Amino acid sequence: MSSHIIDLLYTFQSSVIFTASIVLCYSLGKWSRSIVESYTEKDVEALDVKERKKFLELFENDNHMTNSNIHPDLYCYEKYIQMIKRESEHETLWKSRIMFQNTPQGNLVMFYDLYKHAFGYFSDIQISYQWLNACAMKYVRIFYCRDFFLDNKELPENYKNPFNEMKLEEEKKEKEKKREKRKNLNIDFQSDAFLRKKKPDKKEGEKEETSKNEIRFINNFRRLGSIQNCKILNTVPYTNNLTNENGSKLGNKMNYKDFKKTRFIDEN
Repeated sequence: MSSHIIDLLYTFQSSVIFTASIVLCYSLGKWSRSIVESYTEKDVEALDVKERKKFLELFENDNHMTNSNIHPDLYCYEKYIQMIKRESEHETLWKSRIMFQNTPQGNLVMFYDLYKHAFGYFSDIQISYQWLNACAMKYVRIFYCRDFFLDNKELPENYKNPFNEMKLEEEKKEKEKKREKRKNLNIDFQSDAFLRKKKPDKKEGEKEETSKNEIRFINNFRRLGSIQNCKILNTVPYTNNLTNENGSKLGNKMNYKDFKKTRFIDEN
């Protein structure tokens, strides 16, 4: 067989292999994209629907573990105020209870901010309330703090969250204090000197919304930056107990001369 025919066969073989590789890469890419899309749809359902189902299961059985990590003093407003006046060990502990979660809008790192009664999170983009709510459901479930979830739209109909009730009670007390203050100052807001907007007449059969159950509570979420700004590890400042020739401590700073002296002492 002549060299010309051999070169022609090699050229044809290379062209076939090159074309086949392009077709194969395209087919693999198309297949992988279909897998990712189906996985994303499945993941959305797992995060939104399944987490809500697992969250509601916490209310079916009277399990004392569901709120076992919440300190009893947090249910008392006066004790809670005293606790957050300075950073306590409970606040530091909750900041170390970190959850990693992927959502359809990106990954996030979530913890609970005891001082602000809010879920703090780090994410590369802003995440919508819907997915943050689903993540909060998972957080309170795995860290045994069910009552930190305040959204009464997602709570069972007959369940009253203690923190929501405490907030209503404190607002009631504040209004009472203001009323007493106006009374002591002899300020009459009912007089004609204060113009008030006339309330529209209620239609027949229309009920006034004054019930506590109709008051809307939502969870508080605070984005603290991108994930790269999240400090996962608690760094401990380095200190040494080395002393110089005069007997004084060197602390964290040491020059090369003192370092050589300490090495000489250790070797001898």
